[in-house]
Amino acid sequence: RSRAPPQSSAMSNLLGFTTVLPLTAFVEKTEPHIEPLTAVVMMVLITYICKFTQVGLSLVVMRKYDNTTGGRNQSTDTEWKKLIKRALYAHHNSFEALIIFSVAVGLALCTGVDKELVSRLSTAFILARASYLPAYLIGTNLALSVIRSAVFTVGFLACLRLMYHSLVAAGL
Repeated sequence: RSRAPPQSSAMSNLLGFTTVLPLTAFVEKTEPHIEPLTAVVMMVLITYICKFTQVGLSLVVMRKYDNTTGGRNQSTDTEWKKLIKRALYAHHNSFEALIIFSVAVGLALCTGVDKELVSRLSTAFILARASYLPAYLIGTNLALSVIRSAVFTVGFLACLRLMYHSLVAAGL
């Protein structure tokens, strides 16, 4: 049982889903959409791609990978070493995003939100998160970090929208 949320509701306007997410319009016209559970599995893979990037950069740049400190105590005296740390931080952030996204998809599927809408928002989230690692790696100054923040915001708003539709579908 799924009810469509009122388009003019204060919450919808507050979150600005129709105006803040230009990616939503792109995703709505893109076929095929990613199935929600497939998107969750893809997010797990994206999380580990960030880690593999960090390990690979460590092996190439430092000729070793130090797993004893988890990368926290590695010196950041060169730009390459800073890049290695950025890949590690992207990996950590991806775990946080995985948790929020998994809960949002689970809520949406359990409350009966329209599966097409869940697929569209899952697609928007995965496209944003697939862009996150490159955006994080290049975001070494204020101007470039805006790209990372924008990519993060698109993914986060997709999760919020999934949760919002879940609340509406549950009658809350």
